[in-house]
Amino acid sequence: MTIFPFEELKNKALNFYKLLSINVPTVFEGLAVQSLTMSQFAKEYNDVNEHKIGDHRALATVGDSICGSFVMLKEFKKNSTRKELTDKKEIVTNQHLNSIGKKLLEGKLFATNTDLQEMNKKDYATSFEAIIGFIALVDKKEAFRILGEYLK
Repeated sequence: MTIFPFEELKNKALNFYKLLSINVPTVFEGLAVQSLTMSQFAKEYNDVNEHKIGDHRALATVGDSICGSFVMLKEFKKNSTRKELTDKKEIVTNQHLNSIGKKLLEGKLFATNTDLQEMNKKDYATSFEAIIGFIALVDKKEAFRILGEYLK
């Protein structure tokens, strides 16, 4: 695993978000790095660096809620039934988000080989949720814009 200096991680993260047309305020730059950092990478990075970084799992929890809320707000109609709404949530299953996440994030995550093992079928889903969680913290409207583009 190549350990890049924090400044390089930050630049890579900011460039990724620039591709999504997300303006990351200076105060959120560390969180931008965290949003793309998988757990094993964070552990190995922190073992050899004084500047510590967090992993993306907490942001993924936020993003998971945002994804579900987005679908419910978009799909709710006055006469919607519970079953209809539950069926609409199919779009935010790990399997679907994993496919979206892999297309968007492959080669852009800060990860070790063990972070992206074939055994864990939801690595990219969790990573996608993390970036959505991050974007929502920066700008909720932008998070919904991104979700509108990718959740089709």
